[in-house]
Amino acid sequence: HRDLHYPLRRQRQMCIRDRVGVMRYIFSASEMRKMKNLTDKEKVDYIVEFWKNNDPNKETNINELLDELSMRFRFVNENLSDISGSGWTTDRGQIYLMHGKPFTVERYANRNNENFEIWKYQSGEEFLFEDNKFGSFVLIRRSIS
Repeated sequence: HRDLHYPLRRQRQMCIRDRVGVMRYIFSASEMRKMKNLTDKEKVDYIVEFWKNNDPNKETNINELLDELSMRFRFVNENLSDISGSGWTTDRGQIYLMHGKPFTVERYANRNNENFEIWKYQSGEEFLFEDNKFGSFVLIRRSIS
């Protein structure tokens, strides 16, 4: 007999995995190590507590920082997912999550028909991605102008 709740449990598991996974871009290495030994519920509680403590404006009902990260998370999963995985796990997704929308994006191909993207930020940071021929853009250089 089929377990009709399996897809829901699996979706919930993936959601927890995504929530925990994306925190690797925010947490320190020691905070991530701490999370390894926690149950799923404890991991979620730990993340919720982190966001409570890092609310930039406790006067409002929302955590603006978490709200911004959530919007970026949705954007990268909807627009930057590729053969390698969900958008947040890709090189471009990581950069977008950490730095936000680039000020400019330049796309070009070289003589060998290799495709590149350069993401430029107002801070002067630039990120060069190369298409690995399978639709995944891999970070090959980061620089500060």
